[in-house]
This record gives sequence, structure tokens and C-alpha cells, in this order.
Amino acid sequence: MVKPDWKLFETKFSENPQKNFEWFCYLLFCKEFNQSYGIPRLYNQPGIETFPVEYDNEVIGWQAKYFSSKINKDDVLDSVKKAIEKYPKITKLILFSNQEWHPNKDGNYPRGRQEILEFCNSHNLKIEERFTSYFEKIASDNNYYDITSFFKVIKSQCIQDLPHYKDLYEKKIYIKKEDNEIFSKHSVNPLIDFFEEKLLSTKFEEMPNFFLKGVAGIGKSLEMKKTYNTYLEKFSEITAFKKYRYVFIPFFLDLKYFQK
Repeated sequence: MVKPDWKLFETKFSENPQKNFEWFCYLLFCKEFNQSYGIPRLYNQPGIETFPVEYDNEVIGWQAKYFSSKINKDDVLDSVKKAIEKYPKITKLILFSNQEWHPNKDGNYPRGRQEILEFCNSHNLKIEERFTSYFEKIASDNNYYDITSFFKVIKSQCIQDLPHYKDLYEKKIYIKKEDNEIFSKHSVNPLIDFFEEKLLSTKFEEMPNFFLKGVAGIGKSLEMKKTYNTYLEKFSEITAFKKYRYVFIPFFLDLKYFQK
């Protein structure tokens, strides 16, 4: 069984994990509710991510919440209130999140979740949670493979060709916010660090060829583009000649544009 790794998801989609998570959930929602041509939406759609859809005698909306630590009850409740206000005909709300509810001191669901459920019940709105356990299930479901094969990230495949950089790759930066320790980002890029060490320690004539390989969709092209951009900037600096044994001009050739 393959489980989604959200830390690697953040690495693969580091430019905006929330937006990419919304995209992921949008495709899953469209597939589940047979929206083969997509769903209309507005810029900064209030309450829900797209307009509701009619399916099996229900009017269904959806919301995607990507949290770095735990679920923010106020954030979720605010979206629920806006959805009810803006779309009074909505009967069901699908809530996607990469996190699970944290238990209370008695080991049960927290009071915040109950508040959301009570509010939904009072407005005749059914809410369905699609949290971590849901993503664990569909990650191994062949019916969703066309979507999950792109979004899922498997740690061993992602770093199998850079074994010595595993510790660096998993090193994280933690920051303090209101006395809570929260996860920020991986502190280093393994491919950039790999080349940095080689450039500083290897003679030009001894520099070997390197090949990055892995299954489709794990972010190889993205990592190579990051590395290209980094060294294009580094070697444009006047101090580059002092820091490195030699300086070169990087090129990035996307071979798919050269196919017949």
C-alpha cells in the first residue's frame, strides 16, 4: 500500500501547496461526481472552491483546506457559514483536508468539530470529511490512479539516486508562532546541494555525467528547473569566480519540444 507523504507534497509543489492541493481535490471531486467537463468557478469563490453541482438529488459543494499542522476550526467554520449564506440551496458540503482532527483530553473528537456539525445540522447541511484516511484509501485505488499517480510522492523513489543526501533532504525548519512549533519548509534542495558539493570539490576534467531517474510525476523536471535557475543566478554573480573552481553557463533543454 502506498500512502501520500504530505511533506514531499510540499516539496514537489513548494511554490504553493494550498493551490496545488485544491487542484488535486478538484480533480477528485470532478471524478467522483461525474463532472467530465469541469465546474465553473469565480476568482476567490466565497465559501466553496467552485459553484455547487447537482448530483443524485443533492446540491453539492466542496472545500479544500491544506494545513501545515492541525485543522483550524475557525477557518473551516467560516467557510461553512459563507457557503450557506452564498448558496442557500446547497445540501451537502465535501470537506477535504490533509490533516485529521486532534483528539481532546478524553481521546474523542474536539469540541470545535462538534460546533461545526451542530451549525451544519441547524442549517440542514450535510458535511462529509475527506481527511488523511480518505487520501490513504484512494492512493491505492486503481479507479483514481490517473489522478493520484501525478500527485502522490514516494520518498524512496524521490531520493533513490541521491542516497547520501537523505538526511539533508529530510531536514526541516521549524518556526515559532504564538508559542506553537509549526512545520515550514525543507531547509535544502537535495539536487542543488549535490551539485554544490561536486562543483566545490571536483576538478573539471574529473566531473562525471549525472542522471536523475524515477517514475513519472515525482517532480524530476521541477527539481532540475530549480537547480538550473539557482546556478544561472549563482554563476552570474561576480563572486562566482572566487567561490568555485570553475564557472560554466547552464543550459536547460526540455527534450519533449524536440520530439517529432
